[in-house]
Amino acid sequence: MSHRVTQEWMGEHVETLEDLLRPGLRAICIGINPALKSAAAGHYYQGTLGQRFFERLQNADPLPRESGWEDDLGFENGIGFTDIVKRPTRSATEVRPSDFVHGRELLERRSRRSPVPDRFRASTSAERPSSLCPGRSDRETKCKPG
Repeated sequence: MSHRVTQEWMGEHVETLEDLLRPGLRAICIGINPALKSAAAGHYYQGTLGQRFFERLQNADPLPRESGWEDDLGFENGIGFTDIVKRPTRSATEVRPSDFVHGRELLERRSRRSPVPDRFRASTSAERPSSLCPGRSDRETKCKPG
């Protein structure tokens, strides 16, 4: 099942990925924003780096090695997926500082609806958490890089 949706993002309509969040999740993977390839496929982490991320989850055992879309398998096994910024781009370097400010506020609201202890929220970016949320320290972002 595709998770592609059209949402309003800062005054424009964008095709993006719906949040895969619900109460009772044991972890949430938080990306910077969807890659164009992922938004087109309707599934999280469909690029080369995203597939490496899923491989790491499989090697660590939270994600089963079964056929199917990895985000669907993860969600069935208590792992949620969302992004700070919902506007897809070719590269995270195309995300504007204003996107991060807007996205952080929305992410905090979404996180309250699907509470997960902070230690089980993971940034899937190689960037330092504070670089993803301008004006906040790594400690304030409550996530660890990588």
